[in-house]
Amino acid sequence: MLRSVDVGCGAYGGGWVARWTLVDGWPRCVEAPLSIADTDPAALGGQVAVNRAITGLLEQVERYEAAQRLLESSGDQPPPAWIDSGPDGAAVPSPARAAWQAAQEVVAAADPGLLHLARTRAGTLADDEAAFVLALPLMPTIADPCEIAADFVAGAWVLRPLTAAEAHLWPLQRRPALGKLAFARLLASVVGETHATSLLSPFSGTLSLAAEIGFADIFADTPSGPGYAQQLVLSGEVTLAAVEALKQSWPLTLPRPLQNQPPSLQN
Repeated sequence: MLRSVDVGCGAYGGGWVARWTLVDGWPRCVEAPLSIADTDPAALGGQVAVNRAITGLLEQVERYEAAQRLLESSGDQPPPAWIDSGPDGAAVPSPARAAWQAAQEVVAAADPGLLHLARTRAGTLADDEAAFVLALPLMPTIADPCEIAADFVAGAWVLRPLTAAEAHLWPLQRRPALGKLAFARLLASVVGETHATSLLSPFSGTLSLAAEIGFADIFADTPSGPGYAQQLVLSGEVTLAAVEALKQSWPLTLPRPLQNQPPSLQN
């Protein structure tokens, strides 16, 4: 059976995001994955959020099921609170008793929805009880899926900026660089063919020396001066809105660790 670890954020391979759901309480992919190269970034960000929400729900039910198994294996009597240990036979707290108590807390804290999911997975639904159905609220618009995460907390979506620790392994990242022709086409798609030509002209000498156009070179300021986009804003050639549109249109990719993961898709 597939588990929460098989779902994760759903991103894998050369550039795909799986569309996970729950079928009879178990993770399944019943729809084709989304191509990162060909799918709207907002849709990709939304699917990553859904996958992460499913992962969180599965982690909860897996903890509950593990706790139930531990309690059932203990029988009617809890493990002793103390055990003899060490060369002198001194009594020390029992790890088994601590695990038993933790399992008791997990089971006691399970809410009705989690219990319904557990019964669905175990096949122990009442005769007139319908199976658990995944029902997430409408996803809010994620302005920048490379910088904003949507967490499912207490039945609602919460948008927040990525932490520094998350950023370098986040499943949706912009390509570090584009070929010069690809960059010119991207610029033309945002500001128009004629305007793109005029924008490229003042920097044609610099751009012609580079094999590729780096994302950081365009958007990131450095100690030596502002990036290409900010130079255009300062010169009055483009607006901040056009720069943001160019940034949002920049093609996405997966971080390298996710590119090396095999898919775990199941029908």
